[in-house]
Amino acid sequence: MRRLAIILLLTIAPVAVGAIALGAYLNFGSIRIIYISLVHSRFDQLANRIGSDIEVALSFGLPLAGQDTLTPLLSREQSNDPLLESIDVAAADGEVLFSSDPSRIGAAIAALDGAVDVRSRIVANDFGVPVGTVAVRGSMARIQRQLDGVAAAVERTAAITGIIAVLLCTIVILVPLRAFYAQALGAARLADDGSEGADDPFGWAIAEVETAHAAIAARLADRRGD
Repeated sequence: MRRLAIILLLTIAPVAVGAIALGAYLNFGSIRIIYISLVHSRFDQLANRIGSDIEVALSFGLPLAGQDTLTPLLSREQSNDPLLESIDVAAADGEVLFSSDPSRIGAAIAALDGAVDVRSRIVANDFGVPVGTVAVRGSMARIQRQLDGVAAAVERTAAITGIIAVLLCTIVILVPLRAFYAQALGAARLADDGSEGADDPFGWAIAEVETAHAAIAARLADRRGD
């Protein structure tokens, strides 16, 4: 029974653990896509909100370069989101005019690298002519740290689930096998008992003959005594 239980456990448990691992991998892939989509949606909303404020000021005749109130606005918006690297407002030629990061002022908004995730929004005047760009720059390192935390949580959940699955497989295999083994032993004992009685099929006849001989011997002894 022990050998059969080990064989069944080594067959079923890896399948269960593999299914759990595959499910965890697919779930994390879905979570990652959803998380990045949510981050991009939040960045897009922020860029649209700032761009709308700039366009309202433009409609009142205030040029983009003269909107000095953008500096504290950009700094406040960045402080509200720890994933942001900076928020830039650039002129039509791509030069950054306002930024939540002072070191970015005067730089080219197109000078980007793989360390940031940029979501931008074109700013246009009342005639629909582009006059600038709002760029929301997210930190890829911070986003990745958030995803690493999610991945660690998924791994812990998958590990715990895998251990529980192995325990359940063990119980499901051992309990029926023990019952089956007990029934097999009981049937074997009954077969042994039956075979012991069946070893001498004429035993009852021999016993009756011996009894009859004993009765005859007793009667002869009585007659001799008389």
